[in-house]
Amino acid sequence: MAGANQVIISGTFLGNGSDITAVELAGVPATILSQDATSVKVLAQPSNLPVTAGIIAVTSISFGVTQGNPNFTYTYNAAGVISQFYPNSGPLAGGNIVVINGTNLGSGSDITAVTLAGVSAEILSQTAASVVVMAVGTKHSVADVVVVMSVSRGTTTSSDVYTYNARMRDCIIDIYSLFA
Repeated sequence: MAGANQVIISGTFLGNGSDITAVELAGVPATILSQDATSVKVLAQPSNLPVTAGIIAVTSISFGVTQGNPNFTYTYNAAGVISQFYPNSGPLAGGNIVVINGTNLGSGSDITAVTLAGVSAEILSQTAASVVVMAVGTKHSVADVVVVMSVSRGTTTSSDVYTYNARMRDCIIDIYSLFA
């Protein structure tokens, strides 16, 4: 199950502001990012457990384990999958439109970032199953991982699906500069 999203838990009897030692979301330990007397911010970790939803538990030195009622739960969303990518290459200058299709990429409005071969792309539109971006230029020809980040689904990656291609003129200039 996906993770990698930040969760803020607010309430009373969580801790004294600095003594929260553990947080579990549906039985999965989360990474504590910050805390105060009435809240704790954590990073949800991916889950390999078959359970997709469960109780939130906060452990502190002051209050021991504090659990929410059955209505106070955390639900893991299924991880995203990139299934189609078009086109799979573009110019170093960028400016071309790229369509990424898949499942569980986001909620339809919460994709916050897309990178193509490590270069941030401009998000033009999105649904839960696709995102359309404009490639931004880069100086080097690279082929690498595509990353889609969303609030609801975390990070979805796919390897070796997009390449920035140098134009032939750029290759000739580079070769010339080697011998100049």
